[in-house]
Amino acid sequence: MKKEYTFLYDPGHGWAMIPLEDIEALYPLENKISSYSFFYKGHALLEEDCDASEFWEAAKAAGWDIKFNEVEVNFKVRDLPRWDHKTYRMRRIEQVYGASR
Repeated sequence: MKKEYTFLYDPGHGWAMIPLEDIEALYPLENKISSYSFFYKGHALLEEDCDASEFWEAAKAAGWDIKFNEVEVNFKVRDLPRWDHKTYRMRRIEQVYGASR
């Protein structure tokens, strides 16, 4: 399966921008992501050194053919909410079932 993603970067670092549903599809990947990654508009921003590599390996093992398009960011990624498993599960529930009323 071919998949195309965005790789965001600034002068100091980079992040693979992955939809949360793709993280879920590669379970147990969600448990391997560190707090050096972030949440952004229904996506995980996986830090380039370890978490993006974990994603890459899981995606290859699942038979995904991945391509990244590089984009320089014009916002402060490090000010976004950091990855944590509990928040990830709540955001996926909201995406799938709608926000709580």
